Amino acid sequence: EESKRQQLKATRMTNTDEKKMKKKKEDNNTKMSGRGVSPSSSPLLISTSSSSPLPSLQPLNGGDGSGVVIAGNCRMHQRPISDLVDSLKLSGCDISYIENVGSLPLRINTKKHGWQGGEIQMAANVSSQFVSSIMMSSPYAKKAVTLTLESTLPVVSRQYIEITCKLMRLFGVEVKQISPNRFSVPCSVYKNPSNVTVEGDATAASYHLAMAAITGGTVTVDNVGSLSMQTDAKFCKLLEKMGCEIEQTESSTTVRGPGYSLRDSVTAAANDSNNDEDDEEEEEKRHHHHRPQQQELMAITEPVDMGSMTDAFMTLAAVAALAKGSTRITNIKNQRYKDCNRLEVMVGQLQSIGVPCTEQEDGLIIHGNPLLRNRAVMETSLINPHEDSRIAMSFAVLACGTPGLAIKGKRCVDASYPSFWNDIQRELDAKVGAVLDPVSNNHIPQEEATVWLVGMRGVGKTTLGKMVAKNLGRPFIDLDHIFEIRHGIKIRAFVQKFSWQEFRARELGLFEEIMKSHARGFVIACGAGLVETPAAMEAFKRLPVVVQINRHIDDVAAYLSKDSSRPALLKDGNYAWDCQAIWEARRPLYRAASSYEFTIIKGDSDWAKILDDLTRFLNTVTMSPVGQTASVYEHDIKDVDVVKLVGGTFFLSLTFKNMREVVPKMQDLVAGTTPTTTYFLLTKILTYTIEEEIMILSS
Repeated sequence: EESKRQQLKATRMTNTDEKKMKKKKEDNNTKMSGRGVSPSSSPLLISTSSSSPLPSLQPLNGGDGSGVVIAGNCRMHQRPISDLVDSLKLSGCDISYIENVGSLPLRINTKKHGWQGGEIQMAANVSSQFVSSIMMSSPYAKKAVTLTLESTLPVVSRQYIEITCKLMRLFGVEVKQISPNRFSVPCSVYKNPSNVTVEGDATAASYHLAMAAITGGTVTVDNVGSLSMQTDAKFCKLLEKMGCEIEQTESSTTVRGPGYSLRDSVTAAANDSNNDEDDEEEEEKRHHHHRPQQQELMAITEPVDMGSMTDAFMTLAAVAALAKGSTRITNIKNQRYKDCNRLEVMVGQLQSIGVPCTEQEDGLIIHGNPLLRNRAVMETSLINPHEDSRIAMSFAVLACGTPGLAIKGKRCVDASYPSFWNDIQRELDAKVGAVLDPVSNNHIPQEEATVWLVGMRGVGKTTLGKMVAKNLGRPFIDLDHIFEIRHGIKIRAFVQKFSWQEFRARELGLFEEIMKSHARGFVIACGAGLVETPAAMEAFKRLPVVVQINRHIDDVAAYLSKDSSRPALLKDGNYAWDCQAIWEARRPLYRAASSYEFTIIKGDSDWAKILDDLTRFLNTVTMSPVGQTASVYEHDIKDVDVVKLVGGTFFLSLTFKNMREVVPKMQDLVAGTTPTTTYFLLTKILTYTIEEEIMILSS
């Protein structure tokens, strides 16, 4: 979102809105009769990426065809379907598994006995869709069906079973509930009622209502209200517990997020209302009778049982990610067997953007991280919804309050809400755009390539990096700072809570992500120990401009001894404060990772001069600095053919009256150079000790 507090326009969502209908059915009274359909003589292949078509396939009963093959995408071939298949086989259906027992693909033989019906027993602890499938198809069985749900196992999403019974009754088939887990369905034929009012999709509405909560705006959803048969219509009650203001009539739901002002609310209503006076009066009443609101989202303190609205648990998790405190969601164990393992994927994707959360046996705990609202704008995180529409739409909700989120595979929403992206753009003014493919570092010109700074901690990568980036006209990023913002915790505390190994693994993930998304035009400071990760070393070797900031280790040790905020240095997996030992271990790594080296000689503390030198140095190695003003550029490297210098050699000439004065400093003076030549002009005979001669020769 361009603004985290952007007001959302009031939304009018209704299934009868002709503008949102892709097409009209030519015959609204489509007739369904007989005891089944007759496939052609060859097998009918049906492939799906969702379980929703499966219930409608069960009426295939009898006929002259050879059968039906039901297949699906990779995930559909993993989802368990044995509860449904076993029940149908026991009641006379000829169904076989083509590959793995218990999952798609299936072959249904329609030439033999057909579906006999009668007594059927099945488990309902995985999906209520299986129960609805049996019920909806039962009128076409050869005998009346009595369906018994196993009492030893919990029945998930019971409300959808109740909705199925109500709709079957509406279409002329009376389902008798003998006991809580036992149902009787007669042989019959569906009859179309003269008029049917279809409710809006309450689960789809939850995303829009949650966007109001995230942004502090307001959203009104029509055709989903207090009289809805869907339990997801009560999702707004959870948002109320988190600090939102809600107003729910029999046929509509309004949510206003925390911090939303009365004046803005009334303005929004005035802008979006029509000219109907009754509607305006009702809107005025709703907006002028509301309680004072808090200014931030708060976690729900007690455990939230979402067994009755499992499809909306991901929406709540997205809101909880930005709430203050911890929210625990329970009774959603069956969500592991949906389009993906939703518990595992939600936890993994939330953790990847800095939301601490844990998966439990029947749910998850989200520790909200409100700091995500303020994370670096230039950072981009790619969310992988694993082709699950509900996960994609839930992270779209989170993206309204979290800068820099990109969602992979936008078309996966077609399974449940094809117009989702268009609706949130048109109705809610959300900004949705394509994610450009990252440019390979190998094809970026030297003058545009990002400058990566490496080196020991305490050498000045952050301090110098910020200032030199300003001089070069480039944005600056500190990977350690980004890590802390993303995880909501200081690195020292993170290491103490988890481990160095976990920190290194997540540090590498962040580095690889930023390397792809910020390959051009930045100055980026890397963590001191990143070079100890082999995968990072290989990546550094492919980057065009990696500069080692090499400050004398004695000066580094003196500086670090005064700073207790940094975590202990690490050597061979063990804690250590021996800077010299760490330096000796990392020195060859820094040399191998970097393409250039900037040396700060021992004792040099003139940081203004050091900054000038570094600016001039980077102006040279980047050839044509991005954003550099002409006056500064000419002043720094006037009369120098930069292009010829880069990749060539440099010559430094130093003259001393007395060689003995410079011998002790020789190693520092020539640090970072390859060949060194020393000339002596003997105007005075000097006698050198053996140690001095060796030092001169070795330099």
